[in-house]
Amino acid sequence: MSACVSHSLVSAGAVHNEMLRRGRRDLVELMSAEGSWCRNKDRYQHTMPGEEPWWSMPVFDYTGGIFAAHYCPTNHYTEAFAMYGAQGLGSMSAQQVEAIVAFESIANSSEF
Repeated sequence: MSACVSHSLVSAGAVHNEMLRRGRRDLVELMSAEGSWCRNKDRYQHTMPGEEPWWSMPVFDYTGGIFAAHYCPTNHYTEAFAMYGAQGLGSMSAQQVEAIVAFESIANSSEF
């Protein structure tokens, strides 16, 4: 058996906890903030005339004291900002970009 194991699935909870362990509570709080993160609604359903084609969805959520995470390696968050930034969504902040980079760096590390 090989000592090296390749992973294709990583626990978002483990990434969340590692961000906290590394002292990045600021990024965890940002990734939990309502209204800071948006996803492309058209990926999942058609939008009606007059509706925004995105919805707000934080990466980390603690509703009812239960942890949940919404993250996809194809990064639906950056996609929404790229597609709809000029239509009123705006651009990702430098701190949001830093949070995505930190999340993906941890998730792609050999430790996880």
